[in-house]
Amino acid sequence: MKALFADKEFNAKHRLGAVNSINWARILAQQVYYLLSYFHVQAQLPATDVELQYVVPTGNFGDILAGYYAKKMGLPIGKLVVATNANDILARFWKNGKYEKVDSSSSSDAGGGSNGKQATDSSGVKETLSPAMDILVSSNFERLLWYLAYENAEGAGEAKRDAASKILDGWMSQMKKNGRVEVPTPVLETARKDFIAERISDDLVRFYLFMNSSRKFDPPFPFLDTANHQVVFRRRYPLHIGPTYRCGARGCSYHRRNKVCPIYFSDFPQLILTKLTRVVFSPTSPPNTHQIILSTAHPAKFSEAVSGALEQSPTFNFDRDVLPKEFEGLLQREKRVIEVERPDIELVKAVIEQVARKK
Repeated sequence: MKALFADKEFNAKHRLGAVNSINWARILAQQVYYLLSYFHVQAQLPATDVELQYVVPTGNFGDILAGYYAKKMGLPIGKLVVATNANDILARFWKNGKYEKVDSSSSSDAGGGSNGKQATDSSGVKETLSPAMDILVSSNFERLLWYLAYENAEGAGEAKRDAASKILDGWMSQMKKNGRVEVPTPVLETARKDFIAERISDDLVRFYLFMNSSRKFDPPFPFLDTANHQVVFRRRYPLHIGPTYRCGARGCSYHRRNKVCPIYFSDFPQLILTKLTRVVFSPTSPPNTHQIILSTAHPAKFSEAVSGALEQSPTFNFDRDVLPKEFEGLLQREKRVIEVERPDIELVKAVIEQVARKK
């Protein structure tokens, strides 16, 4: 897809567009998550000195980049937490400043990392329970790197922007050639001002999927009804959540140590914030920190992972408990798919040309 966009003549002819997180319009829209949730949570909090921190399950870095932009535009939030799975290139970057496909460190696997059983494809990507996050070189992380380069570049105005672009080009050229690049320490420290990162294993995802689907919550959950600006208490049992959200929730729980604070998870686009009671955070987070976890994918998207984690639960039924009504019978409907022989840009161009001529 990136190669197609880079072909200016072909791109201009067919006016190509992407619906994934490379699309700038999508990132603009995702900023609404942060703004809306921030103001609704703040309106319900008794104290005014609370810091809100967002935990985002991250693959292509688009959703969390939207939070970064919201923060830079003035939204007064704390650090953004990057929650990754076994494809932990981003967690490693925030640890040591090395952006590399293969971990060059000899240190032992820590922090709930991969159990070593994941299948790995030729690019080095590991197959996990959260496939939407199975990405190494994130398209939108390159956008963040430009800002990091800019904040550390010399000069001003257009000259500073040009310098940042040249620095980024050098980094990405190294990445493309060698599969790794290490940024200078000042750049890493700049990145750490706005982000922290954690890595979550499939085993932990399975465990917490089961725990959260089988437990009963007492007292009832206080739901923040954003439409009516009021809190409604009701029970939600069982709570079925997907592996992508679970990576975020576990990324949050790695910060549990000394302080007792509430945590919220967002279930967009329904825009409901659910408050989980009594979660303890680490000394690295201020004692007045509240965390919001973005639930970035519906659990129905990961039927195999959810069903596998809950197969020991006698009351669980995926179709009844998880599958949205709109998805019923979806796999039996007509499929409109054009198969391409192999991942070759010229073959993909030919398909696009063929479809365009029919229109």
